[in-house]
Amino acid sequence: MLWDSLHNGPNFFIIGAAKSGTTRLHYLLGQHPEVFTSSYKEPGFFSCATPSPEQIEHYIELFRATDDAKAIGESSTRYSRCKRWPGTAERIFDFNSEARIIFIARHPLRRIESCWIQGRSTYNATPANFCESVRSGVIDSVDSTLYWKQLSEYRRYFPDEQILLLFFEEFIQDEPATLQRCFEFLGVDANVVVDCSRREQQNSFIGKQEAKPALNFLRQMPIYPRLQRLIPQALRAQVRPKLLRTITSRPNWDEATLQWTREQLREDISQFLAHAGKPANFWDWDSEVSTQ
Repeated sequence: MLWDSLHNGPNFFIIGAAKSGTTRLHYLLGQHPEVFTSSYKEPGFFSCATPSPEQIEHYIELFRATDDAKAIGESSTRYSRCKRWPGTAERIFDFNSEARIIFIARHPLRRIESCWIQGRSTYNATPANFCESVRSGVIDSVDSTLYWKQLSEYRRYFPDEQILLLFFEEFIQDEPATLQRCFEFLGVDANVVVDCSRREQQNSFIGKQEAKPALNFLRQMPIYPRLQRLIPQALRAQVRPKLLRTITSRPNWDEATLQWTREQLREDISQFLAHAGKPANFWDWDSEVSTQ
């Protein structure tokens, strides 16, 4: 059992939301001398109800070198997708009922837009039409943006004092202040100053690429996985630029999809902001004009 084998496992989890700065936060927290963050982000181990022996061993391996770290953590945004991965919060609680949970949220519309860009760059089934993607549920859109729904799942098991709520907008505006809050929450020296100047770990749409039609056609062929294994790495590196193109278009809302999305999220976001002590117009997503 994992519980028997993992004596020095994680005692804090960054659970999401996806495209809200979790990669950046994971990286910066790991720079603290008393904090260990797994070298591999997004292990998603607790989203699986019955992990295989190989998955268990892989997860254990992530925490072999924790040394004397006081705070040991991992970050998996699928942990805040309770509809897709039910039971995750309960499994984390069963593993460590004293664990600290960090949840960072972002402007609902901006998060959905960023998810579409990410989907276009990594998942060929994501429709090129942004509004179609939002409505179809192909991208990680509405459900993961129901922040109160996701948070409530963890509040069933963890008291509020073990859950830290952060906001992407405040994080990027003042990273040192946000990190200090995290360090205090994790019980490590909050006076430590980490280097926030390096930016390569931060996800961004800039430079992301999507497949050209030819690559999408190849991916639909049953032989495609075998071709990937057979073609030498050097040849793949030469061909790859011809099959990809830089994503230049930005997500564009039509009025119907924008209103539909607001209706899906309105009550949930209102409850979430109230719980976090934020004004109802913190994100001001009703008045902005971002449609075609």
